Amino acid sequence: MDTGPTTTGAQAQGISVNKMIFMGTGTSGGVPLVGCSCPVCMSTDPYDKRLRTSALLILGTHPTTVPPPKPRSSLSPATTTGGPGTSTACDARADNSTGTTAQGEGETLKERTPMQFAVDVGPDFRQQALTHRLTYMDFALLTHAHQDHIGGIDELRQLNYYMKTSIPLYANHDTCEALRHRFDYIFAPFRGALGGGLPDLTLHQVEPLVPIVIGGLSITPLPVFHGDMPILGYAFHGICSGGGTLVYITDASCLPEETFAYLQLPANHPKVLVINALRSRPHPTHFTIQQALSAVQRINPQQAYFVHMTHDHTHTHLKEMLPPNVMATYDNLSVDL
Repeated sequence: MDTGPTTTGAQAQGISVNKMIFMGTGTSGGVPLVGCSCPVCMSTDPYDKRLRTSALLILGTHPTTVPPPKPRSSLSPATTTGGPGTSTACDARADNSTGTTAQGEGETLKERTPMQFAVDVGPDFRQQALTHRLTYMDFALLTHAHQDHIGGIDELRQLNYYMKTSIPLYANHDTCEALRHRFDYIFAPFRGALGGGLPDLTLHQVEPLVPIVIGGLSITPLPVFHGDMPILGYAFHGICSGGGTLVYITDASCLPEETFAYLQLPANHPKVLVINALRSRPHPTHFTIQQALSAVQRINPQQAYFVHMTHDHTHTHLKEMLPPNVMATYDNLSVDL
C-alpha cells in the first residue's frame, strides 16, 4: 500500500504525471479527536491518523505558466464608500469574460515547473507543508470559510518569503468576506502599520458554474450545499490521463440538480471524483457513507475517493465497506491522475 510521497512539490524534479496528494483526510476535529478514547482514536495504525482535509495538486504535464500576482504594495485596498454592504469583497475578481484571472496590464508569465496548488488550507497546513517539503504555492482554492478549511492561511507567509510574491486565494463571496473579517490583520487597509511577519495574499472572488483559467488550467466552481450554507466544489478540466476531469467536493450534504446536470455533460463528466463521507450515522451537514455512495453511483466516475472522515470507522473497516471503484483515502496518499 502506498504510504505517500517522501519528496514532493518544489523538490519533485522532472515530474512527468499529474498528481493529487491527500495532505489530510479527516473532519473538523481530526482523528484522533482530543480527549477521545474510542478504538479508532486509540488505534496504532497510521492509516487511522487523519489531519484536517486538504489536497495538493501537482501538475507536471499541464501548461505551467502562471501569471505572477501583483506585489502587495501595488494593490489598492478595499474601501467602503456608502455604508454596510458596499465594501469591496475581494482584492480582485476572476476575469471570467476572458477566462483568465485579473492580473493587471503589462505583466509577463512566470514559469513554474510543476504547477502546484492546494484545495483548502486548514489548521494543519504547517505540518502538511513540512511533510511535503513545500517551498511554493502557485495559488489556493477554498471551498468555504469553516475553520478546518481556512485556518492555516497564516502559514502561507513562509512560502511568501521564499517566493518573493503574493499568493492568490480563490473563493466565493461569503468566504472572501469571512476571510476579511477573521483575518483582518492580513487583508485590512491598515495592515502595513503592523510590521512584518504577515502573509501576502490576494483574494479573487469566483462564481458557481462560471469557469476560470489559471495558467492554462480550466477550473469550474461547482455549487454545493453544506447544510443550508452554499459552498463550492471544483472541477479541474483536462488534468486526468486522456484529458479527463477531476472533481473535488468536500463537506457536502446536498448536491443541487444543476451540479449533477453539469457533471453529466460529456465534456464535464469526471474521470476521478473526490467526495466527503463523514460516517455511517446521519449528520445534518455532511454526507454519510451511504449518501456519498449514492452520489458516486449517480455521477458514475471511473474512480472515487472518500475524504473528510471522522472517528467512527478504522481505515481497514472502511475498505471492507466500499466497492472496488471507491477508495477510502488516508493522509499522504498520492494518486497519479
